[in-house]
Amino acid sequence: MKENPGRLPILDVNPDSDAATRLYPIQPYRMDEGVYVRFPSRPYRDIVAFYHQIRITDYDNGDIYPSGNTAVVCRLDHDRPKSFLVGTPTFSRNAEYVVSKGDYFVALFWLGMGYCLFPNPPTEIVDRHIPLDEIYPEVSPRFTEEMALAKTFHRRVYLFERFLSEIIIDSRRIPTQHSRLINAMYRGAQSSLDYDAKETLRADFSARHVRRLCVKYLGVSPNLLSRIIRYQKTLHLINAHPEDCIAGLAAEQGYFDQSHFIKEFRRFHSITPAEFIRNFGKQQKYHRI
Repeated sequence: MKENPGRLPILDVNPDSDAATRLYPIQPYRMDEGVYVRFPSRPYRDIVAFYHQIRITDYDNGDIYPSGNTAVVCRLDHDRPKSFLVGTPTFSRNAEYVVSKGDYFVALFWLGMGYCLFPNPPTEIVDRHIPLDEIYPEVSPRFTEEMALAKTFHRRVYLFERFLSEIIIDSRRIPTQHSRLINAMYRGAQSSLDYDAKETLRADFSARHVRRLCVKYLGVSPNLLSRIIRYQKTLHLINAHPEDCIAGLAAEQGYFDQSHFIKEFRRFHSITPAEFIRNFGKQQKYHRI
């Protein structure tokens, strides 16, 4: 990852180009010495967006922000290890699963993969976290213990992908046509100029059907998903170019005006963009997960 002059110290695995074809979701984790990042191996690249491991030094400040993606979080505590399925967050909130200082391993999934990998309907886990022991009681305890005992981040990636191979449910694969729908929705939300994505939606699905499938696979409505994706893209741009004009950024991303942009940012982040830029640099040792 290249560091741009003036860039905020946020975990961001996106390429430097703002025109990424598949924007990785980000959250404001601080990029300190205890943070490790890795992409999945080839068989799992369409399932997992990326892995990272972060060291929590002050668990009273563990927050989670909207990303549109489900995740698995492993607490790497030798005395009380625990793994959780974390559903799509739709508003800023405390990460209740962060209960101790130490290392946490996170696997962030691409859109829709929560439906493929876990038996719980996505609507049941939005804005919630569920212990993996309750979902996969036969394999999760061993997996969680091995993750906590592993000595390296690379070893944990290997163990996690082995766990994935054990839980993948073939019968819950998203049909190809519906996968095209999810990708078209994602591209359409990324850019107001993506006419191909919008035409795909119009040609293949009615508005009512789009909503039903979006809720089925992602747990949220198309409108909310679009707003979250736009927020994520805006957060990425603020991170890469914190010196840019907020009003200009709002116009470029399709907000009605600067007031609309600030209201939406506060809806997902609890503070204004200016407060975020100003306050983030003041944090010395807090991590967000």
